[in-house]
Amino acid sequence: MQDFDYIKARSITDASRALSDKSVNPLILAGGTDLVDQMRRGVKIPDVLVDIKSIPELQSIQFEDDTLVLGGGVPLSTIYQRTSILSELPGLETSLKLIGSIQIQNRATIAGNIGNAAPSADLVPILVALESKATVTNAHSKRQIDIEKLITNPGVLDIEAGELIENVKIPVKTGRFTNSYIRFTPRAEMDIAVVGIGVSIGLNSDSTVSHCKIALGAVTPKPVRAIEAENYILGKQLNSTNVREASTLINKSAEPITDIRASAEYRLALLPVIGERAINQCALNFGISL
Repeated sequence: MQDFDYIKARSITDASRALSDKSVNPLILAGGTDLVDQMRRGVKIPDVLVDIKSIPELQSIQFEDDTLVLGGGVPLSTIYQRTSILSELPGLETSLKLIGSIQIQNRATIAGNIGNAAPSADLVPILVALESKATVTNAHSKRQIDIEKLITNPGVLDIEAGELIENVKIPVKTGRFTNSYIRFTPRAEMDIAVVGIGVSIGLNSDSTVSHCKIALGAVTPKPVRAIEAENYILGKQLNSTNVREASTLINKSAEPITDIRASAEYRLALLPVIGERAINQCALNFGISL
């Protein structure tokens, strides 16, 4: 690992100034659970590490009307230990608990998991399915951007020099809405998703589907929704036949690669299976057994 300078930012302004310095290569240290390993392997070589974990605005958890606002620097374990805030977000709770070990969850942050921009990131599919937005900020301004649009390529975010993720805003819908996240990994624990799917579903009073978002992980370079599958199930009964048919359409949105962990063909074979399980989990959340 090469030498680097370290800055412990105490405010967004401090962090933004350090990140705006174009004479050096600054990187954000949010949780560091991926970054430190990448630095050791020489994948990322910063001149300056800007530690943002002590910035107060990044440590808050609060509700704004019907929106859950999670500070970008809050440890994942802190979020899922606040069980009351996750009562309507079972898919988010599942994804938070799947990331690494307890030790990793005590350090890792929501901004770090998004900011690493890995196609296999566990939080991204469920955040996309929940129509979440990131607040991207610098010393002078803030802007909102859909999580779906924030990640543009593996390891690449739509942010400018000096910007960082201040928080993530998750709409919490009222009525008959639920969500789920299911992934497949070769090992039961502490592994990276070969396929991950986040689903958000709403039902009308007659149990027809009024709302459906299906987001894919580990099978595309950047976040993507299974639009054809979503459109198929909208307006239909949430039953086994319709769920199975919708799941077969998920592959139309996938662009998997072959790597050391799985072949593209294997991922395509998995997608309908994991998709069906994720939608079935939503049905179970409604008390519907398919």
